[in-house]
Amino acid sequence: MIVLALLLQIPAPAPNALPPKPAAPPSAWLSLIGAYASGHDTLYVYEEGGALVALLRPAAPSRLAQAAESVFTFSSRGPYDADRIVFRTGEIQVGPVVLRRLQMGPAAGGQLRLQPVRPVAELLRVDRGLTPPAESAAFLAPDLVEPSRLDATIRLDIRYATTNNFLGTVVYSSARAFLQRPAALALVRAARVLRPLGYGILIHDAYRPWYVTKVFWDATPTESHWLVADPAHGSKHNRGSAVDLTLYDLATGMPVEMPSTYDEATPRALSDYPGGTSRQRWHRALLRRVLEAEGFIVNPSEWWHFDFRDWERYQILNVPFEDIHLVQPKDSAPGRGTEILWDTYGVPHIFARSRAGLAYGFGWAQMQNHGDLLLRLVAQARGRASEYLNADYLDEDRWVWTLDLWRDAERALAAQPREMRAHLESFAAGINAFATAHPDLIGDSVRAVLPVHAVDVVAHFNRVLYARFLSGSSDTHDAVDAWRDRGSNAWAVAPRRTAGGHTLLLQNPHLPWSDLFTQIEAQYVAPGVNVSGAALVLSPVMQIAFNDNLGWTHTVNTQDGEDYYELTLSGGGYLFDGAVRAFEVQTHVLRVRERDGSWRADTVRVRRSVHGPVVGETSGKALALAVVGLHGPRLYGAFSQWWDMGRAGTFAEFLRAIRPNQISSQNITYGDRDGHIMVFYGGNTPVRPRGDRAYWAGVVRGDSSATLWTSLHGFDDMPKTVDPPSGWVQNANDPPWWATFPVIVHPADFPAYLATRMMALRPQQSAQLLDADSSITWDEFLRYANSTHMLLADRVLPDLLAATTASSLADVRAAGTILRDWDRQADSSSKGAVIFTEWWAEYGRRRRGQGLYAARWNEQSPRTTPVGLADTGAAVDALRAAAESVRTRWGSVDVAWGVVHRLRRDGLDFAGSGAGAQYGVFHVVGYSNKEPDGTFSATGGASWVAAIEFTTPVHAVSIVGYGNASRAGSPHRTDQLALLAHQEFKPVWRSRAEIEKHLEKRELLACCR
Repeated sequence: MIVLALLLQIPAPAPNALPPKPAAPPSAWLSLIGAYASGHDTLYVYEEGGALVALLRPAAPSRLAQAAESVFTFSSRGPYDADRIVFRTGEIQVGPVVLRRLQMGPAAGGQLRLQPVRPVAELLRVDRGLTPPAESAAFLAPDLVEPSRLDATIRLDIRYATTNNFLGTVVYSSARAFLQRPAALALVRAARVLRPLGYGILIHDAYRPWYVTKVFWDATPTESHWLVADPAHGSKHNRGSAVDLTLYDLATGMPVEMPSTYDEATPRALSDYPGGTSRQRWHRALLRRVLEAEGFIVNPSEWWHFDFRDWERYQILNVPFEDIHLVQPKDSAPGRGTEILWDTYGVPHIFARSRAGLAYGFGWAQMQNHGDLLLRLVAQARGRASEYLNADYLDEDRWVWTLDLWRDAERALAAQPREMRAHLESFAAGINAFATAHPDLIGDSVRAVLPVHAVDVVAHFNRVLYARFLSGSSDTHDAVDAWRDRGSNAWAVAPRRTAGGHTLLLQNPHLPWSDLFTQIEAQYVAPGVNVSGAALVLSPVMQIAFNDNLGWTHTVNTQDGEDYYELTLSGGGYLFDGAVRAFEVQTHVLRVRERDGSWRADTVRVRRSVHGPVVGETSGKALALAVVGLHGPRLYGAFSQWWDMGRAGTFAEFLRAIRPNQISSQNITYGDRDGHIMVFYGGNTPVRPRGDRAYWAGVVRGDSSATLWTSLHGFDDMPKTVDPPSGWVQNANDPPWWATFPVIVHPADFPAYLATRMMALRPQQSAQLLDADSSITWDEFLRYANSTHMLLADRVLPDLLAATTASSLADVRAAGTILRDWDRQADSSSKGAVIFTEWWAEYGRRRRGQGLYAARWNEQSPRTTPVGLADTGAAVDALRAAAESVRTRWGSVDVAWGVVHRLRRDGLDFAGSGAGAQYGVFHVVGYSNKEPDGTFSATGGASWVAAIEFTTPVHAVSIVGYGNASRAGSPHRTDQLALLAHQEFKPVWRSRAEIEKHLEKRELLACCR
């Protein structure tokens, strides 16, 4: 309640480094401990480590040794150059100076008192009818609960329901304490930590109606207004996000000793006040340590007052205790009637009676398989991972705030259609319900992140899109570029080109096998929707999926979604259209948890121009970043678009679903049972005023509105290959021009900046596999999907082998023989793939900065170039060096691919197949983790892979090679690794009858908000 100026700045010990509970000091010392003043000097006497200590700033504290009953000596020369201190009634003498004892507040158990300037009863009648200050932000719905009903060790001593408060009169109608549900649950967790230590929580105040804050203000003398919160701004208590409390001894039921009494307006109330006894300060530090670990922040002026971290997400309330039930969310129980059937591969099949139940079940299922990962992603989405976890996340947190992603997430949530907002809230409710029901499955390191809110889900999507793909630090770009090199594959084949006469669809994203790229396979069924597929963890909807009639997949495209603008600095701002403009400046203070448990503050100061945030500066210049979706038109409809795509039943309905074009940087490859196939170059490309791709890839002048784009290309502007004569479409992260052959979409018909113009080896291999077979069987489709053929070998081996045959060196000829006999595959048993990739890397090093091929890729021969070797002499020298290196490391030049490349997880170890996209391999697996024995373990590549045949009923197989769960101890972390090693698939079960034949467990979600 009381707002104190910070009178002392003396750092307390780090709460996480709390020493053992100190012994009580001698009772005779208690009357000596206190503050003594003379003129402007204040000397503090306190107990520390079993000794009295004197402190007179700015000198260091000085320990005292007792020489007589009231005489103590300094360990070294003390204040005023004295060697001793003499205690008398009401005063002390230090050398020649006498200091009078200060009355620092009421006696133990007492209470500060003010004389109200108006009768409190009269003010309660008047102020109760007033209106709180208006607020315009998007707030979470109030959900006030009573912590004391959730944990029996949480007790109440509600001072404003008694006369024992600073006004000396009853203010509340009843002795109750309410907090917003997240804060209440955090307080319960704190109580569970304190219980084994012998302590309980005693609440003095929590939610406070705004009119009570107004009463406090109106009853307090003007000169004492500094003691109370200003009703013009409201109080965190009014938001249900602040609590006043202390500890009590569970054995005796009595409150513990603290350095001051409650609501005491003296320096003793400061959270870092150095005085009192070691035991009092230890109790205070324990309370602070436990509450801060659960997301509360102490008020520096009041050791008993803690604000919950998310207080700003709740509005000021003016609801009396007796009417709180009127503003509570209705218990619509979205999970009621929701059933989850878990199959033997850990795939959740969610059957719900409503969309709310479906979303609730999907949140529940994701927490069950990926709980700790999901909560870590929430921490990162909030830009607070360095607070919840450790300082390693600080740079990423700073980037989240630099891009202003949290504020954008709040805007995005407010802009959602009513149905999607309800969907998001139900999804978050399912996440929280699982955490409440299964606290033993939640890791200690992420527990404080709970609960999860709808805005967290939106913020995570923002971070994935804006902070990891469209923009980011150099580390982020390196990670994303490495992923793009691995690529993703997509095929759709029309019935006229399949042996069975049914459309075939391949979904094959290549993602890293961890972190935010982790996918979960699932099925959800509710009225009007029955979708199977995969979603990134923390997505509330399927992102790559199919239903009984159609399906789609995504591949990242070549969209340029960010631009850098050079600004000329002037007059504290920057030049724009001939005038100086001021920067918008934002400052964020982050709490950072160090690895030793201590905390520090880190300030992020962001300047923004009309383009976006400033991300670099040099003499007189600054670099601003404009990102699609954060600058210009906002993109808030991706979740709704994915949902509508899953509900579509025809090609026409699917086209309507994707017309908003809200899914940035993604191609959509589509197929349906009616025989329609398509590749749509989706994403949001700015309508740029001029220039080609190379121009916008550089730094653009930012001093004129002539270069500042303000709109985006819409659905009709984007390239589409629909039902081509070839009967097939493909995409492997290549531009849209070569989705099929013969080509039907031409780059000359579109802006030069829209996409790149290059067809890499993997897309060429993709097109070749489809184009070579005019009647593809189901088995062939699966075999082609697992193709490890290295197209690069076809292009360069003829020149190399001719050169090795002519070589006079025996080891070169021997290596050439191995390569001639090699099957040009990267299967686990292939002998020759290791020496080939080693040679290609060595050849690249020798030709660094020069061309590798005799004929480079060209647009007139997109599927047959590049080809040949630019320098066969360098190639032969490289082969000799590579053969020696492989022989030294592996004992043989013809070592099998799977000896070197491994699939490992939780103690399982298989020989791997597949290779990197740079070799023109379609079945991509990235082996980037070098082990101590010299082998390489897979870390990404083929992640979710599904093949769908639109028969009746639809027929599908799939695999998530790294398993459908990341939770420690789950059998589904490893149960698909052998399938990946053997290049096999598992069935996708969609009907209840099929699922129940392969049922692992059944869950009925019958309750929970």
